[in-house]
Amino acid sequence: MNIVQNQLIRWIETHTVSDIVILTDAKISQLYPDYFNQLKETYSTHTILLPEGEKSKNIDVCRETWEKMLSLPIDRNALIINWGGGSISDTGGYIAGCYKRGIRYINIPTTLLAMIDAAIGGKTGINFAGVKNAVGLIYLPETVLTDASFLNTLPYEELRSGYGELIKYAMIDDDNLWEEIKGNTAISPETIDPCWIQRCSTLKKKITSQDLYDHDLRRVLNFGHTVGHAIESYCMTQGTPINHGHAVALGIICESHISWQLHRISKCQLDEISQYIKQLYPLPALPQEANEKMLEFCLNDKKNNGKCLNITLLDEPGHATPNYEISTDEVLASLHHLRTIYH
Repeated sequence: MNIVQNQLIRWIETHTVSDIVILTDAKISQLYPDYFNQLKETYSTHTILLPEGEKSKNIDVCRETWEKMLSLPIDRNALIINWGGGSISDTGGYIAGCYKRGIRYINIPTTLLAMIDAAIGGKTGINFAGVKNAVGLIYLPETVLTDASFLNTLPYEELRSGYGELIKYAMIDDDNLWEEIKGNTAISPETIDPCWIQRCSTLKKKITSQDLYDHDLRRVLNFGHTVGHAIESYCMTQGTPINHGHAVALGIICESHISWQLHRISKCQLDEISQYIKQLYPLPALPQEANEKMLEFCLNDKKNNGKCLNITLLDEPGHATPNYEISTDEVLASLHHLRTIYH
């Protein structure tokens, strides 16, 4: 057993657990068929496969999973293990939080994005009516156990997706991390320093512990996400989805441009951020006529107050401040900047 498997067994041994439900997808279970062998030898364990990626984040998947759990039956002393990427931790956490008014769960993330972001902090949820994360709960896991060896089998697109969130952490609270990563132009398990994962996850735990319910400080974690979610949602509706972290990276360009428009960062800083992300992330098809739809998605963002767009702005790379109200014109200008640097 590796360190994470040992940690999991020790946790279970010190808690009262009736059954264990492992929520994962077919790809992970096929890649690592023996990962929970010792657990299964000792405890009543059930594996439920969810669809891969964003396909798992819908109410029908939740309903089917609750029905399976009721038929087993699974009681309130059970433990759910969410074993997979960000979509599994998002959906699995929501399933755990709603089932019998809440049962315990542990996240074992298998993607970079989940290791540094999605699996931490208790935000759970699903997509609804075409809106990203429109329905969900803040419901904390018992613990998050990170096994970096999973990165060795992670497809490049998924690795690059997680790297988009890593760039975000560098932008909002770690100027030293920004200095370290901006020379890295080849994303691979070998070029991602394990200490970067630790620094990002520690930062998220620190921020979320101070503002669990997302009223103030925690909103700094949404840098790049207002416009990024709009791009992601638009691409999803067009049948040409892009990964979450890819959309966030493009959102970082846009929201850095808004920070520049409002005289918070310099043109030199904006250009450095824009050019670094450009060389790592291609631009999907975002025609001019997509602006209205993307603005609509921005206006549906959970952080808004009425019709005012609420975002996080950079003070400089490595320092950010949440809760700024901006106009739709500033969003449109940022989308123009995004298209301009790619053409």
